Amino acid sequence: MRMDEAFKHLKHGFESGRLAQAYIVAGTQRLEGQAFVERALELVYCTTAEKEKPCGHCRACTQVKYHSHPDILWIEPEKKSRKISIDQVRKIQRLIFQTSFFGGWKACVLVGADRLGSEASNAFLKTLEEPPGKSVFFLLTDSPQFLLPTIVSRCQRINVSSERVSLADDWRKRILGVLTDDGAARTSMTGIACQQGRLHNAVTAFARADKLVRLLKEVKETIEMEETEMASAMASDEKEEIRDARINARYREVRTSIMRFILLWYRDILLLLCGGDDAFVLNDDYLDLMKKKTKGLTLRQALRNIQVVEAMNSQLERNITEAPVFGFGFCSLAC
Repeated sequence: MRMDEAFKHLKHGFESGRLAQAYIVAGTQRLEGQAFVERALELVYCTTAEKEKPCGHCRACTQVKYHSHPDILWIEPEKKSRKISIDQVRKIQRLIFQTSFFGGWKACVLVGADRLGSEASNAFLKTLEEPPGKSVFFLLTDSPQFLLPTIVSRCQRINVSSERVSLADDWRKRILGVLTDDGAARTSMTGIACQQGRLHNAVTAFARADKLVRLLKEVKETIEMEETEMASAMASDEKEEIRDARINARYREVRTSIMRFILLWYRDILLLLCGGDDAFVLNDDYLDLMKKKTKGLTLRQALRNIQVVEAMNSQLERNITEAPVFGFGFCSLAC
């Protein structure tokens, strides 16, 4: 479901007094998922009387944006365990069952809800079974299949993910620059005499890998800067390890989106090579470039490319160092 359609559905429920008690928001947690939840909470808490809600500019909307509203609790997996603990669930229970600061709604957002531990899941389930009035829960997850069925049964599901990866055009162009720059070796590996054949291919592959590593480093630096600015704006006394955990989680999600974009790039090339209709190409704004990439490519090589990207992503999820993963991975790609 498109985000606008999902929000329209939720807004209708809110305005008609039929807001659900809990929602599973399935999508990329720091991209579509978080954006949807922030907009939904702005709708619930917006105080404007002059514009259509949410206005996005009143004090309540601003507090939602900076995650500083006193009636909203944001919960994320703890750094070391990467689990949402029983102590965090008890914190949820204290907020939900206490009086609202402003006499209105109380909300809780679980980022990475699939990371609820066994004990925490059971405790949270009890909260969902008998929640107080004017309270709402949002469970953000990109892996809803790992939630307890009993929790799922008490929530409405909103799927805000899409086949097309949500990356800004600038990032997409830069990633494509990594995938398609056959001259990368000459610009990044000066002093090496590149000739036709395996040596040229290997040098080009490692140069592309180096470009991707540097791009990802820039991604992480951008996230760190945003989190520092947000902490400063909120005058937050948040523990450094908690902020570090959030930075790391955001980075991993963006990296996953980048890897998914790369996977779908090679999926589109395979589709075209098999004679598929152009209408089914996801990255249709690069259709001509992908058609050029099919020249001289065999079906076996196109299938192998997808397997290589999947293997790289699997290695990254096991915390293997990025540089060798990309270096050896790109060496195995046929285009």
